Amino acid sequence: MSTLHRSRAPDQSSQKFRQQSLIEQEPGDLLRFFRAVRGKSRDLAEPLSDADATVQSMPDASPAKWHLAHTSWFFEKLVLEPFAPDYRTFDPSYAYLYNSYYEALGSRQPRPLRGLLTRPTLEEILAYRAHVDAEMEKFWLMPPSPRVMELVELGCHHEQQHQELLLTDILNLFAQNPLGPVYRSRDDGAVAGSAPPPPSC
Repeated sequence: MSTLHRSRAPDQSSQKFRQQSLIEQEPGDLLRFFRAVRGKSRDLAEPLSDADATVQSMPDASPAKWHLAHTSWFFEKLVLEPFAPDYRTFDPSYAYLYNSYYEALGSRQPRPLRGLLTRPTLEEILAYRAHVDAEMEKFWLMPPSPRVMELVELGCHHEQQHQELLLTDILNLFAQNPLGPVYRSRDDGAVAGSAPPPPSC
């Protein structure tokens, strides 16, 4: 039977960040929060094969690979491209592949067809994430404006939402496989169960 990873206690950087309002934040606190959120997504992707991360179990779900890329596209499109001097887009074609419902930012791959994106590979998407993370670290060497901090905080919470969706979509996918694949073993703190249809996003 497929399994869903049991929620872990929030790390200290996330707890500290949520205890204060945006106005009270130091840029270093926000950067640590960003690192923690991005690291959690990498951890969630670790057990997945390229095939696991590509398949879409139903039109209302999204592939894990798409969640990982879309959340990076958010930071690239809304933070790095408009605010980071000399930033170079990782791959211009990703703007179409990984936009969601941000119609003002261009057209997009139809949601029911996200599972047809066998390329880029999971490895390439993880490289995309590493690129965005490195550029965000470089960008943070300059004091961020309140507007930038607001967008980065929004992007972090947006990514946390997609982490929940990624797990729900993977569980729904694995529940339909007669081989009963396991996302993470019980020794890793997993809990068995089936997933309801994921919410829209």
